[in-house]
Amino acid sequence: ETHIAELLKDIEVINQKVTELEDGFSYTLGEGSRWLEHLILKLLFAVALTVEITGLLLTISVSRGIQKGLDEILRASRLVAKGDFSATAVVYSGDEIGILAQSFNDMARALDESEKQIETIFNNAPDAVIVINRTGHIIRWNPKAEEMFGWNAHEVTGRFLHETIIPHKYRVAHQRGMKHYFETGEGPVLNKKTELTALRKDGSEFFVELSISATTVRNESIFIGFVSDITGRKKAQREL
Repeated sequence: ETHIAELLKDIEVINQKVTELEDGFSYTLGEGSRWLEHLILKLLFAVALTVEITGLLLTISVSRGIQKGLDEILRASRLVAKGDFSATAVVYSGDEIGILAQSFNDMARALDESEKQIETIFNNAPDAVIVINRTGHIIRWNPKAEEMFGWNAHEVTGRFLHETIIPHKYRVAHQRGMKHYFETGEGPVLNKKTELTALRKDGSEFFVELSISATTVRNESIFIGFVSDITGRKKAQREL
């Protein structure tokens, strides 16, 4: 609508100039040459109108091209925000929008590579790695945790941690500790190595060394636990 209004305004200016030219031609050529005057004026008007319409169409085309490129970057960025780091934006042109899309794709590929590296470390860690959310539900459980505790990842994901591997004597303290952390931001066992016992799936209890870190991912508080089986070490200490 803005482009059309500008076009009408330009046409009005052209009409005014046409009127001025018409008066000049009439004075110069006389009444006998008015047919030539009208012909020339019509040609001038047609040329001016063609230029204006072409400019308008070009502006609309460029605007649509820019919007198409921006929409594609927005689509891909939403997928990346959801954790799909393999998502890329289609590059439609070599202009600034195309360069922006290509830069976004480079960033997405770097994030995808970092995500794969982290996943490789998680799956091949020598210790059990367990991740819970702020409500105490298990959200990640690596292969070493499966081996150590006897639970497969799909069996424990979504369950409360204290229902699976925490002995009854520690469960109240565990829940109090989480409540205290969210009230004060402090945790007495965070970022420290602690020796205690844990439960296997079969109900047997064994000694572990536990280290817990708290962090925030995508605005969600999570706790990452690194667990080592120290049964052998404890046995060696008793035999000394």
